[in-house]
Amino acid sequence: MHRTFLFLLAAGIGFSFLTLPCRAEEQEENPIRKIVLHPAAEPRPALRYQFVFPVGERRTANAALLYDRISAAATFKTEDKVWDEFEEWSKTPLDELRSEKTHAAFEKYSWIADLLREAARCNSCDWQFIIPGKNVFETIIPEAQQSRYFVRILAPFARLKMAEGKYDDAVDFFRSGYLLARNVGNEPFLICCLVGSAIAMKINEQVEQFIQLPDAPNLYWALSTMPTPLIDYRVAWESEMDLLYCFFPEWRNLDKKELSPEQWRHLLNQMTTKYTQYFGDKSDLETTARIIEGYPRAKRYLIDRGRSAADVEAMPVPQVIMLYTVQICEELRDEAFKWAYLPYAEARKKMEESDQRLREAERSRREIFPLTSQFLPAALAAKTADVRTKRDIAALRVLEALRLYGAGHGGKLPDRLADVTEVPVPDDPFTGQPFIYHREGPTAFLDSFGPRPNLTLRYQIEMRPKGEKP
Repeated sequence: MHRTFLFLLAAGIGFSFLTLPCRAEEQEENPIRKIVLHPAAEPRPALRYQFVFPVGERRTANAALLYDRISAAATFKTEDKVWDEFEEWSKTPLDELRSEKTHAAFEKYSWIADLLREAARCNSCDWQFIIPGKNVFETIIPEAQQSRYFVRILAPFARLKMAEGKYDDAVDFFRSGYLLARNVGNEPFLICCLVGSAIAMKINEQVEQFIQLPDAPNLYWALSTMPTPLIDYRVAWESEMDLLYCFFPEWRNLDKKELSPEQWRHLLNQMTTKYTQYFGDKSDLETTARIIEGYPRAKRYLIDRGRSAADVEAMPVPQVIMLYTVQICEELRDEAFKWAYLPYAEARKKMEESDQRLREAERSRREIFPLTSQFLPAALAAKTADVRTKRDIAALRVLEALRLYGAGHGGKLPDRLADVTEVPVPDDPFTGQPFIYHREGPTAFLDSFGPRPNLTLRYQIEMRPKGEKP
């Protein structure tokens, strides 16, 4: 599947392209989630539980080969009922997973779970994506589609281990899921980052249930010592910024090139042909109309940017069009991407403004051929997906910090987050400020208000004595 088509789906409709089930509340607003916690001190030794493997337990091997081996299995291609079973198990209450019948059913797929756990031990993951002629735009990345299945396997297996009280094994499945997210997400494509973020969020859901178990070990340090960032969007941002030149390598440093009129004409013909092929006009007449309408604007732009009127008038029309096109693309691209490198709280407002300017550039025909609006991904949507994953992990750390506090304060919740001094309490990545927290009697509320209602996270928290079941 082409990476751009996947990204457009991801940016436009969130993570539903993964065909993973969305919680009903995410469709409109997130209601308050009722959380029951039990006091739990940090484990001994403190780093007994980690979401990375110790160096001595890692294998010198390529995880992608094991993932590919799983994808090659016939079950993934022909048996939809397999996914129906996994989907049912991912929602089944833990008490109902303890039956011998269910355990036997899981055994049929234990080889898949074993391979996923083994892949997580590998010290590298090289998908060896084939980039045709270094054209990232046309790169096909079926792994982004295939890997969506793996978390649908890991989640119910983790739930089975939770149901059986085998907490070390459950944590092992969490670790495999987070490392899968990292292996998928740390590629130079935003779509891979988005898939990785979605995988991590599905594991977060299971960790959220895990930490509510009456005798579950505390995972504060496991969450706090995860690789940071778990999914590094930076390489993908850099690749996306260079995408135009991957698609049109001849455009790099175009304003410094001395070309003949025939060469300028060739570049223009090449650009209009590809534009028509991928995005736009269906006839030469439409293309010619764009050039005629945009030519005066392009001349004024070049003159306003320091070129003499005489030099611009002497240029062949294709040269004027091409120089204008490239410079406008660079301006709009940089305006969109420069904010992506800043913390979300600093960048959000400016990224929203940048998105609006990009849409306005298309409506006003500022670009003669709207390449930037077609090529550029929805930077704000990708940035929000990245921060949402970080926020959810940070919120889990807060919950575990509350359990640590309860272990040392008679099973009580703190009046304020600042009262928790046992460990650092992370801030909300959406705001760069502490999570909103307050107590009402024996109940506490923890809130994070995202930029849209469906990105808001609200917890109603109750602390019960260790071992006491709801």
